Amino acid sequence: MAQSRAGLATPDPSAASPRALRRDLLVASALVVLAAIAYGQTLGYGFVYDDVASIVQNPSVHGLSSFFARGFGGRPNRLLAYLTFAANYEVSGLEPAGYHLVNVVIHVLNAALVYALVLVTFRTPVARRSALAPWASAIGF
Repeated sequence: MAQSRAGLATPDPSAASPRALRRDLLVASALVVLAAIAYGQTLGYGFVYDDVASIVQNPSVHGLSSFFARGFGGRPNRLLAYLTFAANYEVSGLEPAGYHLVNVVIHVLNAALVYALVLVTFRTPVARRSALAPWASAIGF
């Protein structure tokens, strides 16, 4: 709560209400459930497309020590992806399920970040006055 000039407590517009927190938790849960429905069956599949060249045939991602010793996976434009491949290799070798699970988790986290970004954007002074502002949660979802 902020204080007005008269010393009275005024609601902080950036503070989330309990109702908004419940809504956001529901949205996050829905993202996880939808991702599990859409991608759950992929955990049992093997490597596809560029996975063979990027993971199986790339000794630079066969462990964290190889990753750092061989120039960060060999592709600086995919540094984070190759770092996750090297970490996956440390945990599960060339078992594809771990790689697929990490990929799904990364995508769910990115969806949650997009949702949060939309909510924060609609809390800015200009966007708050928009006719779309009451629909910020639905737009983010």
